[in-house]
Order: sequence, then C-alpha cells, then structure tokens
Amino acid sequence: MAPTQESFLQAAENMDPADFLGLMQQNSSKNEDFSVTEMVAELNKQQLEKLWSGLQQMTIGTLLELEDEELSDAFSVLQGIATVAMATVSQETPSIPEALFETAVVLHGVMRTLPDSQDKLKNNIVKLCEVWCSSELAGWENLNTETIVYLLEKSLAAKASHNDIKRVWSLRQCLLRMNFDNESSSDLKALLENCVIRPLYLKHEEGRKFLSYLFGMNPTFIENLHKIIKNQLPFCNKSLLEWYGEIYFRAWRTASGPYLQKLESYCIQDLMFFAVHASSKSLVSGLRKVLGYFHKQKIQRGVDEMLLRLYDPIIWRSLKVANASVRANALSLLIDAFPLQDPDGVVEETDRIMQKQFDILTDLLMDPCPLVRATAAHGVARICNVFWELIPSQTLHNLIKTLVDDLAWDTSSADVRMAVFQGLKYLLDNHLSHPLLKTILPKLSNFIHDRSEIVRVAFLDLLLKVKGIRAIKFWSIVSMDHLLARLEMDTPPVVRRIVNLIFNSYMPLDKPDDLKLTRCIFLIQSNPGAARIFYQYAHRRMSLVQTSKFITVLCRCVMACVRKDRKTNNDQSAAEPDDEEEKENEEDDTELSVADTDVMVGLLETMAILWGGIAAQLNKPSNNDIKEKLQAKFSQTLPEFFRTFQDSRALSVLVLLAGYLPANIVPMFSRCCLSKLKAMKPENSPEEYGTWLEAMCNWGKVRDLLELISDWLGDSLKIQGTDENPAAKTKKKTRCVTFKEPIEPQPMLAFNYLTYLTKQPVCRDIILNTAQKDLREMTDLLKGVKGCIEQRFVSPGALSKYATDEVLVEAFRTYCKMEVILHDPENQEHSAVLAFEQLLSWADVELLSALENKSEADGSLRQKRTAADAEAPVLKELAETLIEVILVIACNMLLVGVGDTECASQLAEFARLILQTGDAAKLLPSVTTLMYQITEHSLNQCTEEEEDEGVGSHGDLVPGMLGMVIQTLASLVHKNKIEAEKVLAGVKFSVTELLKSYYRHHSLNQTVNHDVMATVMAATVAEMNATVKKELEFTKCDKVGNMPTLTAFLLGIITKTNAMTRAFLEELFECISSGALQDTAGLTAALHLVHTLHKVKPNLSEFENCLTGIQGQFNGKEVPEDTESPERHIYQSTKTLLGECLQQTGMVV
Repeated sequence: MAPTQESFLQAAENMDPADFLGLMQQNSSKNEDFSVTEMVAELNKQQLEKLWSGLQQMTIGTLLELEDEELSDAFSVLQGIATVAMATVSQETPSIPEALFETAVVLHGVMRTLPDSQDKLKNNIVKLCEVWCSSELAGWENLNTETIVYLLEKSLAAKASHNDIKRVWSLRQCLLRMNFDNESSSDLKALLENCVIRPLYLKHEEGRKFLSYLFGMNPTFIENLHKIIKNQLPFCNKSLLEWYGEIYFRAWRTASGPYLQKLESYCIQDLMFFAVHASSKSLVSGLRKVLGYFHKQKIQRGVDEMLLRLYDPIIWRSLKVANASVRANALSLLIDAFPLQDPDGVVEETDRIMQKQFDILTDLLMDPCPLVRATAAHGVARICNVFWELIPSQTLHNLIKTLVDDLAWDTSSADVRMAVFQGLKYLLDNHLSHPLLKTILPKLSNFIHDRSEIVRVAFLDLLLKVKGIRAIKFWSIVSMDHLLARLEMDTPPVVRRIVNLIFNSYMPLDKPDDLKLTRCIFLIQSNPGAARIFYQYAHRRMSLVQTSKFITVLCRCVMACVRKDRKTNNDQSAAEPDDEEEKENEEDDTELSVADTDVMVGLLETMAILWGGIAAQLNKPSNNDIKEKLQAKFSQTLPEFFRTFQDSRALSVLVLLAGYLPANIVPMFSRCCLSKLKAMKPENSPEEYGTWLEAMCNWGKVRDLLELISDWLGDSLKIQGTDENPAAKTKKKTRCVTFKEPIEPQPMLAFNYLTYLTKQPVCRDIILNTAQKDLREMTDLLKGVKGCIEQRFVSPGALSKYATDEVLVEAFRTYCKMEVILHDPENQEHSAVLAFEQLLSWADVELLSALENKSEADGSLRQKRTAADAEAPVLKELAETLIEVILVIACNMLLVGVGDTECASQLAEFARLILQTGDAAKLLPSVTTLMYQITEHSLNQCTEEEEDEGVGSHGDLVPGMLGMVIQTLASLVHKNKIEAEKVLAGVKFSVTELLKSYYRHHSLNQTVNHDVMATVMAATVAEMNATVKKELEFTKCDKVGNMPTLTAFLLGIITKTNAMTRAFLEELFECISSGALQDTAGLTAALHLVHTLHKVKPNLSEFENCLTGIQGQFNGKEVPEDTESPERHIYQSTKTLLGECLQQTGMVV
C-alpha cells in the first residue's frame, strides 16, 4: 500500500480532520501526484468499507461540531468528503459500502440547510446525488427529493443557464416518485408551476421537453399547469406562443388513458373554446398561434382525427351565432385547421364533412359583417392556393367568382376589398391558378383608382406579385397611363410600389445609356408630373455611380440640343463637344430640340431631382471624385443653359442646379442671386424664391441672407417717432468700406424667407450648422417686437407703414418659433423654456388685460392702454391672435419634448387665466389642445411612484381648467347657439383626446377621476334640467346627437370608451343617491341621460344602479294635484319613461 493511501485511510479511521484536509489539498494541488480518484480505484472492498466507516463518523462529528460553531474548517471537511464520495460512485463498476450510502443520505438531508455562502459545497453534494440517481445505484430513490428541489431552484434563479435546465431534465424520472396529491409536495408543485412561465425553459429544447413531461405527472396537476399557461398567453410574444403549442403537442403525443383525456378535454379543447369566444384580438391571435402548432402537425397520424373530434362541438355552432366577432374567430380557426377530417373514417362521412366546410365558406363570404367577409376572403384564397388540385373544379370556380365578382366590389368596406386582393396575391403562389387569373385580373383594373389607400396598396402588391410571373403581364391588367396618373397624385406608400413596378420599364439598368435616355424622354412626354415623382424615388434603386452617370447622360443630351440650336442660328459661341461620346450623342438626338420646351425642362428637372437625391452621399469624402466630375461637367454646360433657356420653369431648375456647384464656378450667377431675392415681392410663391434660397445656402452665403432679413426686419420694427434701429444693436461693425443701396423693407417677404430656411431640410441643416450665432442675433432682434406690441396697445393705429398689425403678429410668431428652434438645454441663455416663462409673464400683463371685460369703475387701466374706444375691438382681436400664437407654439414645444415641469405648470396657469377672462371662446381650441399636451407631458415627466399611483405633475390643475372650459362653452351655447356649434366642432378632438388620455393615465387615482367626471356630469345634468323645464314636451332621445347642444357634445365624447361611460354613470348615481336632484325636473333630466346612454352602451351594469336610485327618489315624490300644471306633466312623462327604461334593462318584466 502506498504511503499516501495508508495515510488517507489512517486519517479517515482516526477521524482526524486536519490530516484529511491536508491530503485533500494534495489532491487539489497540481504539484502533487496524489489523486483521490486513483486511490479509491486501487482500494479493495474491505479497505473501501473501512474508509467510509471512518468518513461516515467524520461526517456526523463535523455536522455536530458545525451546529456548535466550533469548527472553522467544517465546510472544507464536508467538501472533501463529497469529493471522495463522487470519486467512489464514478468508478466503472462502483462498489457502494453501506457507510457511503448512509453518508450520502446525511449529506442529501442537510444540503439545503447549509448557508448560501456554501453554494459550491451544495452543488457538489447535488452532483453526487445526480450521479447516484442517474446510475440508479442502490437506494437512489432516497436521494432525489432535495436534489430535484435544489436543481429547480437553481434553474429558476436570475443567473440560471442552459446547463441548469439540462440537469433538471436529466433527473425528470425523480418526479415519478413524488406524491402530487399530498400536501407535502406543495413547495415542489409551486416550483414546477413557476417553470412553465420562465422564458429560459421555453427557449431550450430540454426545457420544453421537461415542461411537456410535467403534463404526465398527475391529472389534477395538469389543470394547474394549464391555468398558469392560459393566464400567461396574453403577455407572450410570438415565439413563446409557438413554444407553448409545442409543449402541449409533445404532452398530447405521449399521453394515454386519463392523462390523454384530461389534456384533450381540459387543455386543448379549452384553448379552442377561448380562441373562438375571446373578445381581445391580441388574445385570439395568441391562442391561434398556440393551436397553430397542432395544425402544422397534421401530417402525423392521429392529429387530424383529434382536431375534428375536439373542434366538432365548438366550431360548427360558433360559425352560426349572432355575435360577429365569434363567427370571425371560428372562421379563422376553420381556415387554420382546414381540412377538418378523419383520414381513417368512412369515405361518405369524410365527403359530407368536406362539403359542409365548403358550404360554410361560401355562406360566410356573403356574411353581413365586414370583418367576417374579409376573414373569409383571406381564408378562401389560402385554401385554394394549398388545395387547388383537391377542390372540385365547380366549387373552386364558385369561390373565386364570389371573390372577384362580389367581394372585390364591396362598397361598404375597404377592408373587404383589401382582403380580396391580398387573397389573390396568395393564390398566385400556385402556378395552376395562373391561366384562370390571367383572364380575371384585367376586370379589376379600375381598383388602381380605389378611394381607399389600403385597397390601392393591396392592388399594387398584387401587381408586383404578377410582375414576377411570366404567364401574366402587369400592363395587361392596368395600362401605363393609369399607373402614371396615380404616380403623379398618390400617397407615398402607393407611389413607392408604383415606382418598384415600373422601374425596369423606364430605367433599365442593364441596358445601354441611349435606351435609358429614350425611356426618360418618353416618360416626360407622357406625364411630366409622374416623371418628377418617379425620379424622386428612382435613385433609391440605383447606386451612386449609376445615378451620377445618368445625370451626366442627361446633361450631354441637353447640351447637344443647345449646340444644335446654336448651329442652326449660326451662333459660334457654343462650345464644341469635348469627346467622341458627346459627338455621338449629338448625332443621335436629331429629333429632339431646344424648341421642345416641356421636354427640355423635364430633363433639367430630372437632373436636379436626381442630384438632390444623392447630394448627401456626394458630400461624403469617399465620394469626392464622383462629385468633382459632376461639378466639372456642369461648370461647362450650365452657362450655356442659362443663355439658352429663358422659360421661368427652366430658370428655376437651373438655379437649383447651380446651387450644387461651388460659387466660384458660377461667379456671375452667384453674385446676382441676392439681387434677385431683393427684387421678390411678398406675393411670390415658395416655388419662385425657394431655389434661390437653396442656392445661397449651398454656396455658403447664409450670412448674407440673414443680414438682408435682419435689415428688412430692423427697418420695419423701428419705433415710430425715433431713428433708432433695433437691428443696429446686434449687427457687427466691419472695417471695410461698403456701399449700401437704399432698399424698401419687405417684412412679410423676410418672414417668408426665414420660414422657408427653417422648414426646408437642406437649408435648415446648413443654417443651424453654420449660422447659429447669426440666428441668435436675429432672434434677439425679433424679441424687440414685444416693445412694438406694447406701443401698439396705446396707439390709435398702426405704428408705421411697415409695422402693421399683420407684421407684428408674424414677427411675434417667428420670434416664438426661433426660440424653440434654437433651444439649447445645456445653455441657460439659449433655453426656450426660460424664454417662454418670461414670455408668459409678459403676456399676462400686456395681452390678457385686453380680453378682460372690466367695469367702468375699474376702467382706468384700460383707458391708459387704449387711445380710443373705436380701437378696442381691433386691439382685442390682436391680443387674441398673439395669445393663440403663444398657445400653438407652446403645444408644439411640449410635443417635441422641450419643456420641464415648471414650464408646463406655468403654461397651465396661463391657460387658466385665459379661461378666467370670460371671453375666450375663440381661444378654446388652442387652450384645450394645450391642456391635452400638458396632460401627456405630465405622464412623461412623473416619477415611477407617481405613475403607479396614477398621478401626474399637473393632475390637480386639469379638472378645474376643464370646468372652466365647460362653463365657457355653456355660456356660449346660451348666448349664440350657431357660433357655439362652430366652437364645439373646433374643440371636440382636443377635449376627446384630453379625457381619453386622462382616464388612460390616471386610472388608479379615483379622486382625480372623480373631479373630472363630476364636472362633465354636472354640466350635462344642468343643461338637461333647464331644457326639461323649458320644453315640457321634451322627447326622449335614442341618439346622443339629438340631445341638447352641450350635452350631445359631452356625451359624444365620454361614450368613446366604456371606462368613461362607466365613470359618468357612477357620478350620476352618486348625484342621485345624495339627494342633490330634489325636484322632478332634475330626476327627469337624469333619466333622459340614462335612457340615451343605454341606447348607445346597453351592456353596462351601472345602468341598474342609476335606475334604482331614480326610482327610489321618484317614488318619494308627491303627485302634483293640479292636472294642468307643468309639474304634473313632467311627473307623468317621467313615470312613463322610467317604466320603459326599467323594462329595457330587464329590471321589470
């Protein structure tokens, strides 16, 4: 016996932990030759029993000392014992002494009681038990309970790995020993139930196998697992849903007896039932994905029979119910599972079931509900695509005929028409359908002009599918003229598809340049507008080199026409062609001439459009060579073009092209550009001056532009009676001698220029990157308009010839916009938030007073601010316009995320002050829009705790402001009903979104919601009460639109959602039960509200509470004695209406 082996046995026999640890350290050391595994392999049976007899006693002694906390190395001793045990059981033919088994049982029992710091020790003990159980060594059933629990806990931890899942899967047989009906297994069942919702188990195949294995543990446990999975389905993504389907299918395939019956009846059929009857579209979609795994496995034996048997009591009945959504869901499942059949059944029965399915599909194609018809159209096309050869020809012909002749022309629903074309697109995947569709599709050509965009998109997707089929030509379905007509006028989604469809026809990249040029000219001649749109998108399908080369080809073509024109006129000034290619090009274009103005302009426009499309790519340093070649080419030809083409359209395009060249290449033109802009008039359109502005920006002359605008604005905003020019304060002094020609200020043109520069993407990027300081100086100049406005309010008329009210408003609007555009959150001096806070303070003092209706006693301030009473209406209108500017810009500012909580609070307070003036009807649309933006901003700015509580930063402000809005609307309705209807139409969208947003984001804060809806309820009851008293013969209303003006407006909003309707009814019930409605007219008003809402939302339980409250209050009223009195008339009509309502809700028979 080797000395080390003898020492090891001696240490175990003497139960000496110190010697044992020393030997185990040698085993771990790389510098020592001692190996526990080799040592154990050399021991005979007697020595092995002697070893483990000592180690067993050492284990017990160590655990006892561990309880007394006297042994610091106790855990190391246990770690060593576990290592020796692992070496023993890992032998090829292990000999297991009784002492080793008892030691393993002890370690297994104490494993989970060990501290968390000893996770390595616990893991080694578990590994020992894993090997023992997987090898099925004697007594393995006593080592699995704590082992499987530990592995499950480890696999459910946050840092669990794929290997943890594998370890659980390898010990799955241990679960067969568990008694799932015993309460002692509750912890284990909780762990297993937790496994089915863990993504880690679902991601890995071993995890999914383990989860399906759990369905064979216990029939009752199957119910628990199914309930947990079903509750999880609404929150799963697509892949998780498919994995759940795989788990159910694996469990079904291996189940038998009571387990199979439980799986089919309690799980699979339950999923089918809820997939049909669920009200949520997302849940229905999720359930279909789970069941879809079964549908995909129909090639496996027994699946078809099972699906037919389980669907049979559900699907046929559901396809004929009154609920349209249930019919649509059932139809979707029938399409997914088609054909439902029993391959081993009787042939006659199989044929009967198949015909039944075809009859149902035919009937549902003509269903009264558009959703069902659209679903049927999709499904029929998919079924025909897959089973074309198996479907009887007559049935096939009838189904497609219904699609094309009936559903495609369904004027009541665009979704149905769209579904038809999407279905026909699927049908094209089957080549057997091509001969039939080739004759059918041309009948549908007019759908390229369908009034619905989604239908046109679907139709073009169909044409794109046809484009890839040799047997059918897309131009035989829709002519090019129709395609080009839609290309010119349609929306981007449609335009992109048309360009993809016809691109190869007009831009064949694999053909010679002369053919591309011919096609380009033909397109321009056919439809110039369509040509412009085509080339706006064409560069996206071409490489940079291809695009630049085609621009050069177009340039050569136009230059050849110019030279030919000069030769015809004996003009020798035209330059000769530089190379042979240009000479050949000149000879080829014998039919084209400069006289063809439309074609020439079209070619120039195409060059400009294509260059604009690739401008960003050309500006990259890696593409300098291509850019320089283009610039060199146009530097030679552009002067010739300017001399030749005098048409205004051509000049506009040439200006745009010149802007892509450096200014020094076109010096004469670039020097006259500013003069052209000075000569413009305010009446000129953006198309006339836009190209000049873009050229100036591209040439780097932004400062000259801004200086011109500043001069015009500075001269226009001079303070009347002085020579002071505000612009002079911000203008830099120059050392050079300059001559400044006197020009007349054009303030409105200056605003037009500045608006174009800040809106057009190319110009905006250039000025913001190169002229931030100049823009800031201009903004400071525009800020002076506040002083002009102040003077205007104390002046009898316009401040000057140029500083008209229109100019002041536009200057003020531009100033507000510039503050937002130049907002810099890191620089307090350039903060739009700070600027707006100051602006609101100024507006509070200078603008709001013009809206207030002050008494004569308090009229001194008003007399100071207005020079004459005749100017008061004009100044009021001016103030309203300026306030509206502030509100609109503030809304946009919050919308783009500029603004903090304090700024939003100040805006809310400013809106409240506007409403308090009592004469803010004109401003209500802007005020309510601002309130909506403040509510949204409140949610974005609130903390997680506030969001969880349903409270925002301004939650307490909106209810009061909403009350003021409603009060203003009520006053306006009372004064001028026609004007009120216009205002209500203007505020409807913003108030609707405000309330929907408020209830969506504050659903947990019942106090705030109570305040909001109480305001709405009080307004409707008040108006209805007044109406009932005024109109004794007030007729019950079955539609919200027939109610009084304000009531119809508010009820039309709250009935948008069930949540708001319920909240309104709850507030109405509280009002009724509190006794606030004392008189009969008030109860009648409430009853009319309940009656109308019940017609709109009949399935809400809150109606019964309201009617019970009204009935209780009404029964306590005394019947008026005078039969002719209005009170008696109201009483009788209310009694009759109450009886009808109680009967409608089923409260009385």
